[in-house]
Amino acid sequence: MKDNFLFFLLFLCLGCHVSESNEVNKITNSIISKDQITAIPVKNVIAEVRDETFLYDENEIIKPKKNNSSSKYSNDQSIDQQIEKKSTKKRNKEVINSAPTAPLESMKIPSPKYDPIFASNPYYIAEGFDFPVGKPNADGYFLALRFGQKLHLGEDWNGVGGGNTDLGDPVYATGDGYVTFAEHLCCGWGNTVRIIHKLDNHPYYEYIESVSSHLNDIVVQKETFVRRGDLIGHIGTADGKYSAHLHLEMRTFLDMNIGPGYSADQFGYISPTPFIRQNR
Repeated sequence: MKDNFLFFLLFLCLGCHVSESNEVNKITNSIISKDQITAIPVKNVIAEVRDETFLYDENEIIKPKKNNSSSKYSNDQSIDQQIEKKSTKKRNKEVINSAPTAPLESMKIPSPKYDPIFASNPYYIAEGFDFPVGKPNADGYFLALRFGQKLHLGEDWNGVGGGNTDLGDPVYATGDGYVTFAEHLCCGWGNTVRIIHKLDNHPYYEYIESVSSHLNDIVVQKETFVRRGDLIGHIGTADGKYSAHLHLEMRTFLDMNIGPGYSADQFGYISPTPFIRQNR
């Protein structure tokens, strides 16, 4: 009886296992046979991951990166900006008292406006220059404010006595030339005389313009010629705005606006004293 019972149990267990295995096989086969299941080679999966990784790296490379180095300049643009800023700061602080050693060639371009005038009057081509006060060597005068000092675009000449001791002293043409302007101006300029000087075989400049201002009066007329050392006016105060002195500018570009008198931009201006000394 006992043996029959054990045999019955063994038969029952084997039947369940066989039926379960058959059911699992049926389910597995049905899943595999469906169209939705697609086999993806492992190699392709790895390639896709690799390509996406490289693409990400390339995007990172082309992005601007912050430079954390201790270098003074981080890129080319900042180098240019820093150099320009440093040069401008240095230029503004310096007292510039020397003429350019190698001016631009464009400075020597002919002037269609003044070439015919001097062609008809060749005896007024400048062959040399003197100082505008205490002629010819500025005897009894000193430079109270130089070219470039405090961004000054000209020179301020004072008598050695100081104050208004030079009020009414004579002012002379620095060189032969043609008077283009002889009038009173507002805004601190006062009586002003502008003279165009055509140079004789100068290596750098075809023309120079001299501007004399703050005059007490004017004794020359527009569109007339003057000789070096001719009287053009007398030292004034620009209608009482300043103590008496002469403001003198020399310009390489002709007929510019009268200008501010002070600027960090010296384009078109040169230092008068070195030019006069080099062209006596």
